[in-house]
Amino acid sequence: MSRPKQGQGTPARERMEEAFWQLLAEKPYREMTIAAISRLAKVNHNTFYYYFDSLDDMAIKLLDSNMLIDLPARIFTAFTAGQLEANLVTSDPEVLRRFKRISLLAGPHGASWQKDILKQRVTSLWLQTLGLSEAELMDKDKALLTFIISGLLAMVGEYGQNGDPALFGHIIQSDLGHGVLATVTKISARS
Repeated sequence: MSRPKQGQGTPARERMEEAFWQLLAEKPYREMTIAAISRLAKVNHNTFYYYFDSLDDMAIKLLDSNMLIDLPARIFTAFTAGQLEANLVTSDPEVLRRFKRISLLAGPHGASWQKDILKQRVTSLWLQTLGLSEAELMDKDKALLTFIISGLLAMVGEYGQNGDPALFGHIIQSDLGHGVLATVTKISARS
C-alpha cells in the first residue's frame, strides 16, 4: 500500500487519532467504526489501513502511546522524598492530555479487554519502577498490587475524564494514598 499524501495542515494519522478520542468520549468503543473515524478525520479507508490493521490495533497503539510511563517513578520518588504534590497530573499540559485519554479507555466507554491491557501495562510500570518482576512477588503481594492498581484505574476511569483530574493528586496525597504508597514500598522491600 502506498504512503498517504502529505498535504497541508494536520497529518492524517494525527487526525485519525484525534477522531478516535473524540468518538470514544461520545460513545462506547463497541459502537465505534473505522468508517466513523475515517469520516471524522476526513481520510479514506486505505489511509486508515496504512497506519492500523484494525480498530483494535489502533486502540492498542493509542493506549501504548499515551501511557504515562514515568508517572509511577515520579509518584514514588516524590513520596519517598516527602515531596508528593497534588498537581502531579495537572501541572503539565501533555501529561494532563494523556491522562484524560487513558481515562477514556479506563472509563465506561472503554472495552473490558482494553481495561485488562491497561491494567497489565500499569502493573508492569509499577513493577519496573520498584525494580521487581511479577515472578518475585509473593501471592499476598500480587493480590495487594492487583487491588491497588484495579482501584486506581477504576478511579481514573470514573473521575479522570469529566471530573477534576486534580482529584487524582489529592487522593495520592491523602491518608489512603500514603497508605497505598507505603504498602507498595513494603512489597518492594519484601521481594
